[in-house]
Amino acid sequence: GYTANVGASKGDTNTESNLIDTAITNRSVAIILDPANASGSVGAVKKAIAANIPVILVNAEINQDGLPRRSSFPTTHRARRSARSSG
Repeated sequence: GYTANVGASKGDTNTESNLIDTAITNRSVAIILDPANASGSVGAVKKAIAANIPVILVNAEINQDGLPRRSSFPTTHRARRSARSSG
């Protein structure tokens, strides 16, 4: 199985970059990222991809051609609401 490690950048691209570095060091198999900033998060996403770690973006886009711009996963709030209403 897998273990999820959760971190929050709180909109700070430096914190986000440090979290991505930690994910790379820990050899994460994937990163689910709510980008801190459409332009400022590009470097962090590039680092992860260069380390062969897939990046799934949620809630926001990044401004870089050739990189994942946005995934179609629901936001956390919507996912929780759907889970409650379905059972």
